[in-house]
Amino acid sequence: MDTLQNNTYIYDVGNKDKLRLRILNDVYNPFSQQALLELDIKNKKCIVDMACGQGELTCWMASQVTPDSIVIGIDISDEQLILAKQRAEQLNVKNVIFIKKSIFDLVVNDLPMRPDLIYCRWLLIHLENNHIKQAMKILYDLLNTGGIMVHEEVMLAESDTEKTSLSCKRYVALFEKLANKLNINFDLGSELPQLFSEIGYTQPKVKLIKPKFSPNQLKFFQIDLESAISVFEQYNIATESSINQLVLLMQEDINHGFDMTMTNYFVYGSK
Repeated sequence: MDTLQNNTYIYDVGNKDKLRLRILNDVYNPFSQQALLELDIKNKKCIVDMACGQGELTCWMASQVTPDSIVIGIDISDEQLILAKQRAEQLNVKNVIFIKKSIFDLVVNDLPMRPDLIYCRWLLIHLENNHIKQAMKILYDLLNTGGIMVHEEVMLAESDTEKTSLSCKRYVALFEKLANKLNINFDLGSELPQLFSEIGYTQPKVKLIKPKFSPNQLKFFQIDLESAISVFEQYNIATESSINQLVLLMQEDINHGFDMTMTNYFVYGSK
């Protein structure tokens, strides 16, 4: 079974999605990196970056651990892994390997050793709701005893700020409708602590970030809409014309000083 190939992942991969992911990384990586450092990743012998995408955080983690440690980036997309491997080569990162695998096919024998930490950002929100706990349990079973699991997921419903515009509210409403159609959850973040407890992690802890997007970074939300046009049309949620009109309205609102963010839940617990 592989839900990521079942039309639940709505974006392009590879070079077509580099700019959108670039902005997300610029906004969220400083927080994610600081939170991971506080979990003492420098002293972990094996780290798995599940759904590693284009490998930016994978390579960063590999640069933080000792040379005899290993970081394993796992993703289902050939296009993403090509870019991740290129990044590792460009940065001359040696202690990283990349594996093509669906989370639902992943077993401990796929790894050189059991990980001391597994990191997973923005994967669960793209899985069908009835498969989320299954995916989390698979990662739990892979983890070393005493190891740490980290899940980062957004809470789209908490995207408002004091200066959020009507166009941004419409953005949220469109993606919430799409999530309902696909049986996925773009508001998973606040549910993670309870899920951690149900899976068996001890004393899950939560860190929240609601970053401010710079005026230039706010174009992420326009790119996000444009990237999903075909899916909105497929499920009769919006037309290409209406999405393009919303993108133009959003740019006008940004020019007038409106803003938007996405709350991110960083949740971790020990096995």
